[in-house]
Amino acid sequence: MLHPLVRLGISLLAALALVLLLSIATAGVTMPMGGLGRQLLNSLLTCVAALAAMLGVGRYLERQGPARLGLGLQGAGRHAAWGLGLGTGLMGAVAAVLTVPGWIHWSAGPPGTVLQHGREMLLWLAIFLFAGIFEEVIFRGIFFRLLEEWLGSGVALLVSGALFGFVHMNNEHGSVVSAMAIAVEAGLLLGACYMLTRSLWFPIGVHIAWNCTQGVVFGLAVSGGAVHGVFEGRAVGPEVWTGGAFGPEAGAVSIVLSTLAGVALVVAARRRGQWRPLAPRQAPAEAVSEPDAR
Repeated sequence: MLHPLVRLGISLLAALALVLLLSIATAGVTMPMGGLGRQLLNSLLTCVAALAAMLGVGRYLERQGPARLGLGLQGAGRHAAWGLGLGTGLMGAVAAVLTVPGWIHWSAGPPGTVLQHGREMLLWLAIFLFAGIFEEVIFRGIFFRLLEEWLGSGVALLVSGALFGFVHMNNEHGSVVSAMAIAVEAGLLLGACYMLTRSLWFPIGVHIAWNCTQGVVFGLAVSGGAVHGVFEGRAVGPEVWTGGAFGPEAGAVSIVLSTLAGVALVVAARRRGQWRPLAPRQAPAEAVSEPDAR
């Protein structure tokens, strides 16, 4: 029962069961803004289910508290701030590089954009908040953490990144190319963020800031979904660089910049002794070190 693969399976089954129960309980709830409101509710439910599953399995099976699972409060604000800054900076750099050759056309949107679409943008902010927490808990807090304990950091990065890209393949305008791009750029970057700090708050901050800057601020497509932002960015350059209708995540500019940042974080993690090679498995309490307090 303490094998990492068993704990991984139990965590995912628990999360799925909780999602189904919460979905049934809220089936009759009417949400504002139609489909967008329902998307917000679904994001909230999956976020709650993932957190409850990871914390529950950690507490009652692994005998680990939130700090050992990457959700400790000590240093949480600092790590989240680092993540928000890194995610905003990376997406800002991607948009700047694409703007220089004219591969994105910008407009301020129709008159009164902020007022007319303010409610919609607030909903998107909430959706990206809950989605970012959910995806980081599932892919870094459960998949990466337990795979790393079992097979080491290298395998954990490859497998969790590949799975992260695969689940985005069925998004609108998704393809094998976009899935591979997300697996390489986001899988490496977000996994390295967690590896460096052993705190989920760092990749959560990066994830949320990336999506919010890309969609709510720049008005660019986010993983295939159209989002109205403060500005209205429209990709007109070569799809191989801009990502086309799927969004910048599928473009070469984003892949290069995010991968470089991810490699730099992996190097920093190795220097701080956070890289874990494949080794005979130890008991969970010994295999997982205390979160870095710096």
